[in-house]
Amino acid sequence: RVDPARLQVPDAAAFIGRLHERKTALYNRRVARGEVAARPGVKRLIGELVDAGVRLAIATTTSRANVDALLEASFADLPAGIFGAIGAGEQAAAKKPAPDIYRWVLDALGLAARACLAIEDSGNGVRAAAGAGIATVVTVNPWTRGDDFTGALRILPDLDGVDLALLRRLVP
Repeated sequence: RVDPARLQVPDAAAFIGRLHERKTALYNRRVARGEVAARPGVKRLIGELVDAGVRLAIATTTSRANVDALLEASFADLPAGIFGAIGAGEQAAAKKPAPDIYRWVLDALGLAARACLAIEDSGNGVRAAAGAGIATVVTVNPWTRGDDFTGALRILPDLDGVDLALLRRLVP
């Protein structure tokens, strides 16, 4: 919940910074304890894509510390270096729904947007990917279930049952 009066005080930026650091620490503790697991189908699909030679990347506007914690705790059994680029909040001038992070990842991979498919879970993510010209599939979650996913190629409950053949059929 936002307290508009709190954002008007002289130390608002410092307060927000401390709040974000605390949130990151709490999240990383939960991840380390195994309380944040990969969503259904994610690890299997990643493995299938890697086996097929598909290049993978992460485009998020959370912190790199959060990404690393999740990869180490929940994806440690995947081969090292499977992501050709990991774009996190530190690389994005503006957070999603701005397309900055997707543009950064496209540049890092040297790929055209039309050659890519984004898998997102929020309306802001769909708008960010679309803003970079990337087709998007959505997997909803309890926090984004009510988001506007206009423009997504397909809205799915999760990636369980999704395979490379389906993803190839979805890409325009």
